[in-house]
Amino acid sequence: MSQEKLAVSLQQDLLTLLVHSDEHGRIVSKTIDAALFEGDYRNIAEKALDFWKQHSKAPKQHIADLLSNILEDDHDRRGQTYRRILIQMLEVKDQINVDFVLRSMDQFTGVQKFKAITLQGAELVDARGIFGFEEAKAIWREFLRDQNSSVDIGIRLNEYDRVLEYFRNVHQEFKTGIKEFDEANIVPMRGKLWLFLAPAKRGKTWALVQLGKMAFLQRKKVCHITLEIEAEEVAQRYYEALFGASKRDDINKISTFKYDRKGALDQIVAQSVEVPFTFNSSAVREELQTRIGHFGMRSDNFVIKRFPMSSLTLDQLEAYLESLELLEKFVPDLVILDYPKIMKLNQKELRTSLGQLMEGLRGLAQRRNFALAAAHQGNRSSADADIVRATHASEDWSVVCTADFLVTYSQTSAEKRLGLARLYVEMARSEQDQFGVLVTQSYKTGQFVLESTRLSDSYARIMEAMPTDPTEDADDE
Repeated sequence: MSQEKLAVSLQQDLLTLLVHSDEHGRIVSKTIDAALFEGDYRNIAEKALDFWKQHSKAPKQHIADLLSNILEDDHDRRGQTYRRILIQMLEVKDQINVDFVLRSMDQFTGVQKFKAITLQGAELVDARGIFGFEEAKAIWREFLRDQNSSVDIGIRLNEYDRVLEYFRNVHQEFKTGIKEFDEANIVPMRGKLWLFLAPAKRGKTWALVQLGKMAFLQRKKVCHITLEIEAEEVAQRYYEALFGASKRDDINKISTFKYDRKGALDQIVAQSVEVPFTFNSSAVREELQTRIGHFGMRSDNFVIKRFPMSSLTLDQLEAYLESLELLEKFVPDLVILDYPKIMKLNQKELRTSLGQLMEGLRGLAQRRNFALAAAHQGNRSSADADIVRATHASEDWSVVCTADFLVTYSQTSAEKRLGLARLYVEMARSEQDQFGVLVTQSYKTGQFVLESTRLSDSYARIMEAMPTDPTEDADDE
């Protein structure tokens, strides 16, 4: 059977269920709009749906009464066609493959809507040119956003293989490069929002670069959206993160951990390391060409895109991702957004607008099946807080409630001088949370984390014994 004949047959079968089946017609009546039917089928569907609204059952033989004004009018040419359709429905009503028809209902709905918006888009472009083109794209985005199945039964309790496979994939697909987080599954996951909360100028971008670097090394496709700094600056940070390069100095001082015989943190000591190359070197181009060349075609797996601050909307972000897919065949596994608070918001209702944006971003990740990582800035009190908590989030509280993972960043002035920071898992929707990790860092060479260990009671004692002289002048973000 050709696709065209199959579409006509499916349309007739759905109409037959709507008209003659109390059981299955109920599903059709709550799923399909009469406008999706074509030609003479549409008028019959309208009458049947009206009957369902009034009586909550199929019209059956009463369908002829509902169409009597046409069937009994000898001058109405539609009468003969309607009689033929009604007779055909009576003949096939007990022969329909109900399971196939209901499972195909989403496809029918999608195809019919596709036809309608294609025609509508063409009319808009024809009538309004480039202005109509923008409206047509908005219609397309809404269509793609609404592609949710209403007849998919979901998952059954005995489908444990499917459940186990899901958790194997979701826990192993992405890594943070922080051993304690990776072991506890505090990692980016598809359809989920991994949110990093930190005071101003305290490493938000570097944290996101760390996630992007790790995903790239795992052969994932990464799209990094920046609204605060230029794309070239972000690219340089990735060069530093990937290769340990420095902007200027060829010697770098870092802190490193020493452990006692029981494996507990015992000391934090300073050491100097030589960086592989610097960006003020005359041979920096050759260094980058050689090192990036080792990745081969994998280098194409990374896209950095800059949008002006306070201009990017959720629709524009989705349109950009669609263009990447359609024009470049690039479908990201991980989208990094730096950062949502400086997207375009309703300034008169900033809190509500930001909360709705975060929900929309998480929904976008679910629809397009990518992992989403973003940052959020802490309020003024977070800068002096001993431990940054969710309550230090600026603006709407729902921002942190929307996140699936919330990791906070805390750092005293002494820790900053020593290249240390504390990361705290404030919230994890389906994993263990409320634990801290101590990391050593070197922003000078693009390293958000060099070493990591679980925070313990001994840390305060160790810090008290540390010399006040800095090991390095840690760069701000």
